[in-house]
Amino acid sequence: MGKLKTRLRVALNPITFRTYQVSHRLLEIFMNVMEEIESGESEDEDFENFFLIENIRRIRGNQQKPARIRGYIENVIPRYTTKQFRHHFRMMPEVFEMLENHLGPLLSDSEALGRPVIPVRTQLLSTVWLLSTPDSFRSVSEKFDLGKSSLNDCVRRVVQALNSIANQVIRWPTGQKLTASKEKFMLLGENPMPGVVGAIDGCYIYKETKH
Repeated sequence: MGKLKTRLRVALNPITFRTYQVSHRLLEIFMNVMEEIESGESEDEDFENFFLIENIRRIRGNQQKPARIRGYIENVIPRYTTKQFRHHFRMMPEVFEMLENHLGPLLSDSEALGRPVIPVRTQLLSTVWLLSTPDSFRSVSEKFDLGKSSLNDCVRRVVQALNSIANQVIRWPTGQKLTASKEKFMLLGENPMPGVVGAIDGCYIYKETKH
């Protein structure tokens, strides 16, 4: 407001007013009004903020929610067969239910993982889908009716929750189980795989050799 006042003093000088035949009394009254406005700092800030917000709204126009798929979790996923669910999420429905029950309290705890603004099931399904498929961030956000920033928050929360329980779930075999696991991998195919005790997200593909 101080800059505006300075510009007005420069522009509304006596010469300008004589040019437009406006009395000095009008200038004096106008400057007094400007002094009163400038004296109220809080009112002045509110005044400037109001016009700033209005200008931003005018430039942006009316904001509309982007078109995305609605009801995918509620209407489509429940109709998946066990095979379809495992194909998309790389786990059985029963395993997902256990995971949801286990991580639910962590994903709902605003003090531990930030304020939850998205249902726990949506957080889990969208994150697991993203991690289990080659789909892009944009594709997954549209499928689960999430903004890209919201999906990013989901991934952050879920991965942090998974890391917090990793030691409880991921355990290396020991003792007799370790020996049995090595023996199983030694019996796979014609070429033994010594020293292997486990595999993550893999499958054995049999290939015939030409003689």
